[in-house]
Amino acid sequence: MEGEKNTLVSNSSELEVAKNSVNSNISILVVDDDTTCLAIVAAILKKFKYQVVTVKHPRDALCTLRIKGGAFDLVVSDVHMPDMNGFELQQVIAQEFNLPVV
Repeated sequence: MEGEKNTLVSNSSELEVAKNSVNSNISILVVDDDTTCLAIVAAILKKFKYQVVTVKHPRDALCTLRIKGGAFDLVVSDVHMPDMNGFELQQVIAQEFNLPVV
């Protein structure tokens, strides 16, 4: 059609750049009391160019969310953690913030 711009990506390297630029705007808070799991999940997310912040304790996650306000787009949490499990953390986040928790 006349006057319309073609916005399709022409090759795979341009597609990769497009994917990376989209992911670099997404900030994820990762919560896990297991240091090894925390490092692995963070490394995988960073490989796909997400902005990642890690914390070891659910209460630290809540403090981080309260201090940083709307800085995060998603929370990724372990389920089995001391003091507060992942389901309890999700309930508090649902009450205080408008954030998805995985």
